[in-house]
Amino acid sequence: MQPEHEKLGISTSLRSAALKWMANMISVGVPLVGTIYWLFNTTKFPIGIIECSCFLIFYAIIGVGIGVGFHRCFTHQSFVPVRWLKLVLLFCGSLACQGSVIRWVADHRRHHRLADSEWDTHSPKFKFKSKYQSKVLGLFHAHFGWLFDRSTTNYNVYAPDLLKDQDFRFFHQTYFFLVGTSFILPFFFGFILGGLNRGVSCLLIGGCLRTTIFHNVVWGVNSIGHSYGSRDASSHDQSRNNALLAVATLGEGWHNNHHAYPRSAVNQLKWYQVDPNGWLILLLGKLGLATKIVRTTESSSHPI
Repeated sequence: MQPEHEKLGISTSLRSAALKWMANMISVGVPLVGTIYWLFNTTKFPIGIIECSCFLIFYAIIGVGIGVGFHRCFTHQSFVPVRWLKLVLLFCGSLACQGSVIRWVADHRRHHRLADSEWDTHSPKFKFKSKYQSKVLGLFHAHFGWLFDRSTTNYNVYAPDLLKDQDFRFFHQTYFFLVGTSFILPFFFGFILGGLNRGVSCLLIGGCLRTTIFHNVVWGVNSIGHSYGSRDASSHDQSRNNALLAVATLGEGWHNNHHAYPRSAVNQLKWYQVDPNGWLILLLGKLGLATKIVRTTESSSHPI
């Protein structure tokens, strides 16, 4: 008899898990080591205008790549971009070092389908011996631990549309090359504007530190965004809206709004809810670069 998790499109094979662990050790470990190195050498690599510019530019690039591209466009099909824009979003999202686009989409669709249940990709609803341990371990699992658990998501179940598309397959296969590019580009930014030392500073600050911070704010949507915050929209799970996360993720922190209307291109339901990623999608629509933009009232159904 087929186990329940396999019916849900989830594998617990050691081989698949080992490949996942290896990929995550590179994607998370490399920028983390670089960040730690910089923290112990801040006098040697101080933050100046070049480093600040590099950090902000590349933070915005990966923020849009993940939020507008990987999340709202490719996962939830909130809009249809022209092909060159699709390729740009694929490139920018891949620079975030959060896994290949096919893996990212499959994991996130699984999260929505199984939100806050036992086989959710990254739910904080983790059961242990006591409520205190459950809360602490649950937050750890949702924030970081899920990257190194034994479960992997079946692409054929959760991302069959992406597997059929040659653009997605190309960016999936070249993911580790793009991870390297994510650090090479900040280096050349600093090198061109200020020489070798500035290049290394930008590699550490605009590359490693930027990636590590963005990793944690996105993971925060998984952990904090399912534990602390307001529930302004109805949804069947424990998703929360969190203003600080929304600012840090360019609008992805309005997580309860998103879970209530997963296909909506815009997460903003109230005037004060800042959603730069949503506003950008609307602008792309006005420029003719995005079509079939889904709004809240149309988003009751999920593409999977």
